[in-house]
Amino acid sequence: DVSILTAGSGGYEEPNQAPTITAKQENFTVNEDETITLHGIAVDDPEGDTLVVTLKTENGVLFITEGAGVTIDLRASVGDGINGYTTLVLIGESSYLNAMLDSLTFRGDENWNGRTMVEMRVIELDDAKAAMHRAAVQTFDITVNSVNDTPELSVENPRFSVNEDEPLSFMGEDGLPLFSLVDPDIGDVITVTLKVS
Repeated sequence: DVSILTAGSGGYEEPNQAPTITAKQENFTVNEDETITLHGIAVDDPEGDTLVVTLKTENGVLFITEGAGVTIDLRASVGDGINGYTTLVLIGESSYLNAMLDSLTFRGDENWNGRTMVEMRVIELDDAKAAMHRAAVQTFDITVNSVNDTPELSVENPRFSVNEDEPLSFMGEDGLPLFSLVDPDIGDVITVTLKVS
């Protein structure tokens, strides 16, 4: 390493070092419409500087439990603590950040499945120090498994009446059916069975 002589200090000072990201795993798997905790993610800064952690995701949202020593930058974040964040910006020292990151969870969008990711970027809060390094960047892959959803049947009026020996129509006066069937899993073939008793 190259040491830098600081003017007036009468000695040498080690150069500022970049923050780092460590993770016990980079790939996570979760079922559709379920939440997964992204355990084992930690940040560090050799000098103990205050860090800015930015987390971004697609096709889902992030949740985190607020903790001491960490500020959620609501101006830079996108979302909220109730409905989740698509961009979450945290500011604090590494020890506090790591305690809070241990509660980080991901949930995919409703009825969505496939592959997505969470990107983490870490820089130092001090602009001068941050300008000396590239941001530490780590991407975590998330696979959301498909889960078969039950079709939903809605009926405008479940009670019908008809005169003897006359046909019963299930069409409304506007020409539209009086019931509808929706399957959240687009493309599935649905079997409809009607019984008369």
